[in-house]
Amino acid sequence: MNRHPGGDEHTKEMLRLASVTVPARILDMGAGDGQTVRLLRDLGFYVQGIDLITSTDVTWGDFLHTSYDAESFDVVLSQCSFFISGRIQEAFTEAYRVVKPHGFLLYSDVGIRNSQNLIDSVVNVGFHIICFQDMTEIWRQYYVECLWRGEDISKLYCPIPKGKYGYYMLICRKEG
Repeated sequence: MNRHPGGDEHTKEMLRLASVTVPARILDMGAGDGQTVRLLRDLGFYVQGIDLITSTDVTWGDFLHTSYDAESFDVVLSQCSFFISGRIQEAFTEAYRVVKPHGFLLYSDVGIRNSQNLIDSVVNVGFHIICFQDMTEIWRQYYVECLWRGEDISKLYCPIPKGKYGYYMLICRKEG
């Protein structure tokens, strides 16, 4: 089972929307068990993944405070991770720090139903938004499919929080 709404196709779509091509250097912030890291490596990218989960394909560490040099990646990718940290603004700040000028943040995650807060958080650290999509319906379908298959939804990376939330995708660029 893919751990992200939209699965591998959604990851590939984000790359396409940002026109990211091999040999881009990609950092997967909140890489979990490394599923997306493996996908991207299979596509020919140089990929590092960081997470608090230990995996052979992922470096153990806190994505809020990485040891990577500033401006060392062409792309930062995060799917279903920043929200769980509870410190979204810090996560965007660290993503901005490690991405090169003219590099990209490819982001999809749960957010408060008022998407303006999410947009403001990204813009306030310096990113320019290229694409924004409300993907809440895909998120809902993802959960229905998981329930249909009898999966334990408490173990999914994109939790269903209490309250009014949605699922959003942002493609952002670090200007110059």
